[in-house]
Amino acid sequence: MDDLEFPLFIISLIVSLITCFHTRTGSLHKHFVENNPGIGLLRLSVFTSMVWIVLVINIWADPSIRGFYVVFYLVIGYSVVKTFGQQVMHLMGISLRGLVFEGKNFAASLVISAFTLATGLIYGGSLWGEADPSGDDQGGWWIVMGFFLLGWIFLLLSSFIYLTRESSSFLADIKHDRKTKDAATFAAYILSTAVVLTDAVAGDFQGWSQGLLSFFTIAGMLLVHEILHPKKDAPQTSATRPSRALECFVYVLLAVSSWLIMRILGILLWGR
Repeated sequence: MDDLEFPLFIISLIVSLITCFHTRTGSLHKHFVENNPGIGLLRLSVFTSMVWIVLVINIWADPSIRGFYVVFYLVIGYSVVKTFGQQVMHLMGISLRGLVFEGKNFAASLVISAFTLATGLIYGGSLWGEADPSGDDQGGWWIVMGFFLLGWIFLLLSSFIYLTRESSSFLADIKHDRKTKDAATFAAYILSTAVVLTDAVAGDFQGWSQGLLSFFTIAGMLLVHEILHPKKDAPQTSATRPSRALECFVYVLLAVSSWLIMRILGILLWGR
């Protein structure tokens, strides 16, 4: 254990407790909890994220992650999911308590839950494999966090780019008009991007060229979005408006294609 691991563990534990307290629903009036599936979806996104992290640690992570380090990375993971996943949504103007807890806005819950799960996927991916499989360098938490931050920052930036190419009323439609189709499309984009980024940061590090396909895939997703929505504020009728379902399908197709291609390249180029 190095000099920073225990302080990092304590800080992550404190952050976890604070965010858990901040997002608790026990203090809410039963009126806000009843008939509010958005709360359940948020809980499911956190639970799924933690299950994914546990699976990675026990199956695909470096064998040195045992004992205390299992708890160490789980606590960091929970704090990351709650802060980088849920709390950062305030930067996009989507309030967890105001819109989901008190407003029962399922559309807003879709977006927050997607970003929460996306954050958990990327963090779990950063724990996958060794950072220096062919060298003598010793890995550590800084490598995990470095790859996580690299993937998560790109997720955040690509999400902001998506929003800038939508109409100026896009977020308002989600927050105030509760347009579930728009929210579901944005959620599909977030999760598809996360799948690509998770694959980019996962596994034994074999050089930066391994991640080029991932970034090209995300660029392709943004291009698809631009083609289907070429003008930010152009009025569209129901007859001319592109299908959100088609948009979701293309995002998922690109993410799955990227994953398959990376598996093929892994066998051909890296022998895995």
